[in-house]
Amino acid sequence: MYLTATQDIAKGEEIVAIPYNLWMPLESVLVDSPLGQKLNDFGDLTNYLSSPWRNSFFAVFYAEQMKLGEKSKYKDYIQNLPTDFSNYASQFTDNEKAMLEGSESMIMKVTIKKTVDAQDYKLLCMAYPEFET
Repeated sequence: MYLTATQDIAKGEEIVAIPYNLWMPLESVLVDSPLGQKLNDFGDLTNYLSSPWRNSFFAVFYAEQMKLGEKSKYKDYIQNLPTDFSNYASQFTDNEKAMLEGSESMIMKVTIKKTVDAQDYKLLCMAYPEFET
């Protein structure tokens, strides 16, 4: 999860407080994620996913819950997730990367992120081929 500041944040200023009972550690959501459980049972998959590997498992969980829609017990949380990911580096098109011309390190970071995300997706599909459909 990422936050973006719209104004300066003072050193030591508290900007977000999440009550402990609303935390969603992976271990607590896996019970509601049949696919996440299957991936978890696959074995050493976590050794091959990019770091932090939990992000891939959370992505699978969120996808499952979004598909459930109103039937999801997490619907109030899910409906607040962003629906536009075009500003995420792994979603940049070649045209958007071209706009970064002159900033070779940024272009390299975008390219690496896209490659890593694609590799993680392949690994998830190898562990659970039905995930591809």
